[in-house]
Amino acid sequence: MTNNLDFAQWAESPKENFPIAQVPAWIAALLKMENAGESYAALLSPQTFAKNRNHHPDVAITDYLRIDEMLNRAEVVFMDSAKTVVVIEEAGVSWLVALKATQTGKALFVTSFRKTHAGDIARKKRNAVLHKK
Repeated sequence: MTNNLDFAQWAESPKENFPIAQVPAWIAALLKMENAGESYAALLSPQTFAKNRNHHPDVAITDYLRIDEMLNRAEVVFMDSAKTVVVIEEAGVSWLVALKATQTGKALFVTSFRKTHAGDIARKKRNAVLHKK
């Protein structure tokens, strides 16, 4: 979904939300989005991007471009609340992307994107509700 050049330019000086990925309809439906059955853009806010860059400097700009691919390949998600879902990819380096729907169900935001580890994954699995595609 995301053009590499567009995102790299945005990342230099983010001012508005950036549509980083397309959220599959089945994940959007779990989050009770306004138009159930449709896919939604996952927005990355300048504030979240700054927080992630500060807390997770090991995540490269090019890594963010994998969010779309991760969401579209996801077969399982973990819901930690009615409006929050976590997708974990375990392949070599494990990654976690967290999405949160607005209260109105009109928009979805990436709230975290980072490398993760076995202990974190186990905790997510214990404390969240598993949903399969």
